[in-house]
Amino acid sequence: MELSVIIVSYNVKAYLEQCLRSLERATRSVAAEVWVVDNASIDGTAAWLPGAFPWVRLMALEENLGFARANNRALAEVRGKYVLFLNPDTLLEEDGLEKCVAFLERQPDAGALGVRMVNGFGTFLPESKRGMPGVSASLYKMMGLADRYPKSQRYARYYMGHLPERQTNPVPVLAGAFMMIPRQVLDETGGFDERFFMFGEDIDLSYRIRQTGRNNYYFPETTIIHFKGQSTDKEEGAYLDHFYGAMTLFVRKYYRGPWGALYRGLIQTGIRVQKLKARLRPPKPRHFTPQTARKHQFLVVGSGADTKAFLKEYEVGGELYIRTIDTDVQPVSTIRHHQSFTGGLPVLFCLGGLTFSRVIEWFGRTEDGPPGFFHYMQSDSIIGPGKEWPVPFRRK
Repeated sequence: MELSVIIVSYNVKAYLEQCLRSLERATRSVAAEVWVVDNASIDGTAAWLPGAFPWVRLMALEENLGFARANNRALAEVRGKYVLFLNPDTLLEEDGLEKCVAFLERQPDAGALGVRMVNGFGTFLPESKRGMPGVSASLYKMMGLADRYPKSQRYARYYMGHLPERQTNPVPVLAGAFMMIPRQVLDETGGFDERFFMFGEDIDLSYRIRQTGRNNYYFPETTIIHFKGQSTDKEEGAYLDHFYGAMTLFVRKYYRGPWGALYRGLIQTGIRVQKLKARLRPPKPRHFTPQTARKHQFLVVGSGADTKAFLKEYEVGGELYIRTIDTDVQPVSTIRHHQSFTGGLPVLFCLGGLTFSRVIEWFGRTEDGPPGFFHYMQSDSIIGPGKEWPVPFRRK
């Protein structure tokens, strides 16, 4: 077995369905097994999955064990030469896994591999390549200097901002949303530290991999969409408590003496500052919301047959005006000609005849563009950027 894919899922049935559709295509050229660990979801995932995806190995847990423990449960069972830890709120290019495996095969010093990630608006996610969260790097991030000087080798070390987005490089830390690791390395380092419930596990494992003398590689030759945090608590205070709690655990584990005490003090200061900023932050302007939907148009992009089949099965809520782009006769880049108002038209990609790789050629270069929604044909769901951007389509 060449590759084992482990997905830990919690109440994200629609995202998981679309992720598995993309995996179904991405594993055609790689000998792979796919495991889904359901963390006691209440959305019916465990009952639905075996019938919808009989080729997926399901491990249904009776309680939410958190990210680290759930991944480790499956890790004890998988057989692949390489192991991919993958979030369920991701979509992969058809040839992405093949490229990643080939890179690891020819790079003997590689301990782990991460890829270029964009969000549901096509914006590059800086956590695709991260530095170690040391005292100064964390301080610059908390002070906003990393955002103000995003390409600085000094101030943007937290996200390795000085490294080109499109260039392969060794980096200290990879994101747990997509982390491919040789099984031999995992046997040597162990899996995720189960003291971390949510957040920080990927930093800890990245650190331990580097302690073996191997490198963690950022590999932007393939891009994924990561919708980010669909199964995490969206309440700002709880989110910050989880995040900074994980950082505190990491500091206690690796930073001793005065530096450790200083770092823990900075973390507590960061919690208070971020919570204050959250209370004072003005509402984020959005170009498309359900409240303004009737003023807007919506693009449905895909092959002629797929868009017709989709519109026979689905209708829009409200009074959205639908335009279609037939990718059998027009390139995906035609979308640009339809972006007729500020913020651009929201786009639904019908993935069937239209491949995800073709979508990424356009969508992955938009940089804070219009919201993107995705629907693999023959699936029962549509996904988009998040709860603030609900899917405007419903079955007829």
